[in-house]
Amino acid sequence: MLLCNARIKDKGYTLFELAIILVILGVLLAIVAPSFIGMFNRNKVNDTLAQVRGALQEAQREAIKKSKSCTVTINTTNKKMTGSPGGCLPIERDFCDERDASGNCVRSAVAVMTNLTGAPPTLKFSFRGNTNKLGTIVVYSSDNSTNKMGCLVVSNGIGVMRTGYYDGSIASTAAIDPDDCHHE
Repeated sequence: MLLCNARIKDKGYTLFELAIILVILGVLLAIVAPSFIGMFNRNKVNDTLAQVRGALQEAQREAIKKSKSCTVTINTTNKKMTGSPGGCLPIERDFCDERDASGNCVRSAVAVMTNLTGAPPTLKFSFRGNTNKLGTIVVYSSDNSTNKMGCLVVSNGIGVMRTGYYDGSIASTAAIDPDDCHHE
């Protein structure tokens, strides 16, 4: 004698069971999605900071190798880095995800700010690889989905660079302080 009245031929799920599963999956996705977006943006900040450092180091090496000064322009509005004519930075670095037909940046996951002077800001390496000004470059998520900000400080004189995390103000370029860039 069977204790259970269950129908053996019933296979599959009811519409109600599927709706419950979809609701549970939706709640889990809503909880996990911001973490993935934040992780993606933190990685984008780290990658952009590595590109900035690599471009500056390449320009510094080229200035030494070619025995001539090399100027690097950091266009924070259009999110590009370019070198002075003559090939000190042969390939421009582009931090923009999408550009319009005119070449203007319309969408980017990262923003770049610096306290370097000039319009756009520039950094010049002499034929010895040293610089004549102290500069700090801050890279952060443009939509503020992560509070992690990366920074790069170029020392005055010898041109030594260090990277880290930035915990200072980015309210204006004048507020950017190299003392707020801490080693990770």
